[in-house]
Amino acid sequence: MVRWRRRFGVAGLVLGVVAALGGPAPASASVDRARLRALMGAERDAGMPGLFAEAADGGDRAALAVGVADLARRTPMRPDLRHRVGSITKTFVAVAVLQLVAEGRIGLDTPVGRYLDADVFPPVGPDGLPDSRRERITVRHLLQHTSGLGEYGALLATAAVGDWARRTTFAPAALFGLGLALPVTHAPGARWSYSNTNYIGLGLIVEKVTGRTLEREIQRRIIDRLGLRDTYRPGTETVIRGPHARAYEPDARGVPRDVSRSNVTIAGAAGDLVSTAADLNRFFRALFDGRLLAPAQWTAMRTTVPVPGAPGVAYGLGLMHLRLPCGTAVLDVWGHNGYVIGYATHSYHVAGTDRQLTVGENAPVLTEALARAQANVLYGGLCPTAPTARAGVGGFPALPPTLR
Repeated sequence: MVRWRRRFGVAGLVLGVVAALGGPAPASASVDRARLRALMGAERDAGMPGLFAEAADGGDRAALAVGVADLARRTPMRPDLRHRVGSITKTFVAVAVLQLVAEGRIGLDTPVGRYLDADVFPPVGPDGLPDSRRERITVRHLLQHTSGLGEYGALLATAAVGDWARRTTFAPAALFGLGLALPVTHAPGARWSYSNTNYIGLGLIVEKVTGRTLEREIQRRIIDRLGLRDTYRPGTETVIRGPHARAYEPDARGVPRDVSRSNVTIAGAAGDLVSTAADLNRFFRALFDGRLLAPAQWTAMRTTVPVPGAPGVAYGLGLMHLRLPCGTAVLDVWGHNGYVIGYATHSYHVAGTDRQLTVGENAPVLTEALARAQANVLYGGLCPTAPTARAGVGGFPALPPTLR
């Protein structure tokens, strides 16, 4: 039985990273299947129950899986399984918002109080004093995590609260209210500070502006448009539709427990999407190729601010930009990851190429050894060739803590 110790405090909702510049890869480019499979096997051996990946380079596309999808039944992992993709949901929400910006229905630098009614974002704070944040926080601040709003996900820090949350249905306005009641982290626009509250607010804005549910807007603007047949928002459904892996989190002794049956309304617009590796790669490819956003909004999406404490990492509007070492070179990468109730997903894309990698895991990373093995999979799947000075398993540098 795999045993984990708590290390990074992954409790449900966490961060992510996203998007790349299009452009053809060299005709000779290809996916090194043997290397990627070996690195994935090392992550399984380090303690991950199972993981899958779809890697692409030019016209070459490889779907791989190792480990098990179900610890009890020892069912093999498959690369086509549906998966809760957590904060990668944010990229979908950001695209919908930016499409509405292009249509003139939302202003990027318009205060959110223009769109959110006083019962959702009151002009009076929890202390009973006037609250000017409705007029100081803009849509751009929400998209870029520079609003200063508190992180409601921090309220789920204990396993007992997390278990209660995954059995409970939450209204988006209630989640947004939880974030509003927390202390601010900084003045609007002062710096970057990750908060799922931002994207709950964006979901409310989309619904207010369009008069339709966020689910319907994402469905018609992105999912139907691209033919993403395995991507959907689950609402209050507690079981993923169709074939999927079980999800695991550690109990008090560090033994994995099954948390697959979960109500993910606690994640909402910040992280409730279900998808597959193939669908995510198709989504990002369309984004990079200019099929989802007009040029002005695509430029805005890639305008970043630095992420404090993570050199080489910056965040745009629902996207993260990474400068990752690859041998003697540096990879210019855009992507997003997501963690939600026992599932982890990473989708990264090398700028100026068709090189993509999406990886799904059915447990959080909770040990240093597992974090190192995970980094090897992500670097190894993105680097065109293995670094000669650091060849082999264990040869890639660890990911910044923000991205684990």
